[in-house]
Amino acid sequence: MNRLLFVMPVLVAITVSAPASQAAGFNLGRALEEVVYALEEEIGRNAAAQLEREKGIVTDAQLNARLQNVALRLIPKISRKDISYRVGVLNDSDFNAAALPGGYVYVNCGLLRHVVSDDELAFVLSHEFSHISGKHGLKRLAGMLGLRLIDRLLHGQISESDVGEMAVAAIAAKFSREDEREADLKGVELMIGAGYDPAGALTAMRRMETLQREQPDIIAQFFATHPPPQDRSEYLKDAALRHYYGSTFRLVQSQDEIATSFDWPVGPTENCAYPGAPLDRDELRAGGWYVSQPWLGSYQKPKVHAAIDVNLPGLADVGQPVFAVARGTVLDIHLPTGTYDDPWGGIVLVAHTLPDGTKVASEYAHLGQILVKKGQSVLKGELLGRIGQRVYRSSGPHLHFEIRTSLAISITEDPYRKDEADCEGWVDPEHFIRTHRGPMPVSTSGNRPDVIPLEAGPIHLGDDTPDSKTMWTKEFELTPHDLEGRKEAIAVFKLRATPRKDPVISFNRVRVGVAVASQTEWQEFRFSFDPAVLRPARNLVDLETVIPDLWQTFDDCEFSELVLLLH
Repeated sequence: MNRLLFVMPVLVAITVSAPASQAAGFNLGRALEEVVYALEEEIGRNAAAQLEREKGIVTDAQLNARLQNVALRLIPKISRKDISYRVGVLNDSDFNAAALPGGYVYVNCGLLRHVVSDDELAFVLSHEFSHISGKHGLKRLAGMLGLRLIDRLLHGQISESDVGEMAVAAIAAKFSREDEREADLKGVELMIGAGYDPAGALTAMRRMETLQREQPDIIAQFFATHPPPQDRSEYLKDAALRHYYGSTFRLVQSQDEIATSFDWPVGPTENCAYPGAPLDRDELRAGGWYVSQPWLGSYQKPKVHAAIDVNLPGLADVGQPVFAVARGTVLDIHLPTGTYDDPWGGIVLVAHTLPDGTKVASEYAHLGQILVKKGQSVLKGELLGRIGQRVYRSSGPHLHFEIRTSLAISITEDPYRKDEADCEGWVDPEHFIRTHRGPMPVSTSGNRPDVIPLEAGPIHLGDDTPDSKTMWTKEFELTPHDLEGRKEAIAVFKLRATPRKDPVISFNRVRVGVAVASQTEWQEFRFSFDPAVLRPARNLVDLETVIPDLWQTFDDCEFSELVLLLH
């Protein structure tokens, strides 16, 4: 029977039997693992004692009670029952936890300060318990031993100093990324078995994504040996959805999808999250946007500008979302540096395939924030990033937008050309979008679209109360008849939140919008997306309060009156 213990380590010596090195089929690696397994308790005691001396133990009764209460629910569900498990809090500000041989798990107080819910803490502990249950540390230790220790192990007599040397190695040992992934997924199974919500695993990982940007020094060591948090978030969300619904609801999408229509990359100021602002100049101005530098116009005469610049008045551009003009694949990105000598800031280059097979690319520059990754498939209207505050030559914020007919042009190629003849590989973005634009949205004043209610609400999302959740999900069904001939899908809902809080809405794991609150009262948002995202079967809609790679996270809010419109 598994037990939870709080004990002081005791150093002991042990004698082990040497494996018969001359036996048929002798495997040195396996033999070393078996000897190290026999020493697990002694190595663990020594490693725990050294770690406690180095870091110090936190004796705060409340912190330890919280840790113990969660551990007591998890330990009976651990499959490995030949050892006792011990938990403790280390006086360390780093965002990390440690699993040592023999059942010792330590959580740094720096991590405990960031994981808010018991579901999150359950994932952290389950992850570490799974490392111990899978003997990941012992396997890594067996592969790290020096020749002297190997010789002593294989010849039988192990001294206390040898055990101490292996304990030091056990503390320093880093798990492989494969071990980390296994511990993540086994950890989710363990926390589910103990009655915890697997969404806590996703919540913890989303928090790590934000901390990676906000406090890189605190968790640099953690990320050096763990898979990228964005990747872990995705497979942890898969695990949670499999638990809830038996499916991940992922769409199998080609990396070379056909771009059947194009639209504008910015939206009107009164609803900046709605993709597809009117293209005509007069309508753009009515929405607050204007083209400040047109195709072949230039502030650097006699050079010409093989692009257009789009603005809002003053500094209103800063933070405005920028959307993909058509479905495609992110060909390249250039991260913003925020330095004076960086003329372009963040850049996203998206490749598109037209129905006749022609390849083109759209480029979006002067971004302060990029929310997509190279190689990612995007849909028309999908959020790519946000306009930044430019510092180069004190020029104001705006979106620099290009359409290229050559994918061979570098992402940072200077679009200021010596003359029009030198603009080969670029085309007028306004003219291109106008001639490749799909049908305009259907008005609801005539034939009303089908309305599919999804949630009346209100539903609270966030982490400001003990029972709050950072993710809401719902399954719904559509028939082939529901989707036949549909040209547009629109998600509509109301949001109440602090301004600049940004919940994300997705259908079938495809992000279709980010609702950027601009007031504290209820506000309606509408997100148009390709109905090809929907299936004539089971579908999933989800809202998350956490946005990958943003400075703020867990945006507490309420939403209500969520419906799906099909045109």
